[in-house]
Amino acid sequence: MDKQQEPRLRFKGFTGAWKEQKIIEIADYVDYRGKTPRKTEEGIFLITAKNVKMGSLDYKVSQEFIAIEDFESVMSRGKAEIGDVLITTEAPLGNVAQIDREDVALAQRVIKYRGIKGILNNDFLTQKFLTNTFQATLGSLSSGGTVQGIKGSLLHQIEIKYPSLPEQTHLSLFFRRLDSQIAESRAVLEKSRQLKKAMLAKMFPANGEKIPKIRFKGFEGEWETYQICDLFRITRGNVLATTNLVDNKNEDYCYPVYSSQTKNKGLMGYWKHYLFENAITWTTDGANAGDVNFRSGKFYCTNVCGVLINEEGFANQCIAEILNLVTPSYVSYVGNPKLMNNVMAEIPILIPPTIKEQTAIGNFFRQLDETIALQSAEVEKLNQLKKGLLTAMLV
Repeated sequence: MDKQQEPRLRFKGFTGAWKEQKIIEIADYVDYRGKTPRKTEEGIFLITAKNVKMGSLDYKVSQEFIAIEDFESVMSRGKAEIGDVLITTEAPLGNVAQIDREDVALAQRVIKYRGIKGILNNDFLTQKFLTNTFQATLGSLSSGGTVQGIKGSLLHQIEIKYPSLPEQTHLSLFFRRLDSQIAESRAVLEKSRQLKKAMLAKMFPANGEKIPKIRFKGFEGEWETYQICDLFRITRGNVLATTNLVDNKNEDYCYPVYSSQTKNKGLMGYWKHYLFENAITWTTDGANAGDVNFRSGKFYCTNVCGVLINEEGFANQCIAEILNLVTPSYVSYVGNPKLMNNVMAEIPILIPPTIKEQTAIGNFFRQLDETIALQSAEVEKLNQLKKGLLTAMLV
């Protein structure tokens, strides 16, 4: 563990070295490993490792239940109380959250900690578990191949540093306020994402229909069906080593380079040459196969990107959004996921009858995407701020 005994950044009035003890000496625990509980369609919510995220519980990502009559036996080792600290021991390793409701059961691969009264604050313990230092220690003690895990007996023996209870309280309140700000930013981002999802459903015709529920004023008539090969010339990008790229655009390296990744809309960096201009790309291979983007202006893309070219204006944001709705059905999941050029060529799409309407729809979703990108950047900025403060304020 880190030999530093005092944090670099500290609230006024607090001095002196922090204490250091094993987790098991300052917190009670319950390890729920053992027999897998009987699952039911409804009843008591079962928190699994999937529900435990970094700092919060997600009740939507996985929804499993146990029978009400089984609750006492399943939780016989110790029921959860609001504020108890959960940490996952495997798949995933090291995710941390606090209990925020008592009508829940806990599954295997989740250990519950409760700080000993008068010694350790649960809120502080949660933030401590989230630090890079603690997470690195977990990783160093883990074992396994593809799936890394840690035994409870090892986890309990990890030594952590902690200050007096008053300082723990100050730190906990500070990070709780920051967590609330992060949660609010995430909620705003999620609201925008849901708005886009709703507008996609309303501004594009439903299955079997040729007119959308919502339409910009001045446009009418049925949408028309085309195959991709009827509208576009289909090609692919070229291989380009990442060592050739720069991270930031400059006068010489001014053309964006896109790959198959979804982070930053696939932006890898910048290069001094371009291959295409105003075209649609899609990921041909890998986990993101079928992901479609409109690329405005001159750009370069790698060989894992298919490219749709049309000089008459059909390469636009609207067509890219339409394709994103249908391509998942055409991805082959035999082995490595793929959506190759020959398959893309035969995909039928229903599109607005005029370029003018396509442009209006495209501009609407472009502006919405820009808003989502700004909100996403704000969430990331706050997450990085918290990481930095955890490093500076906890040892």
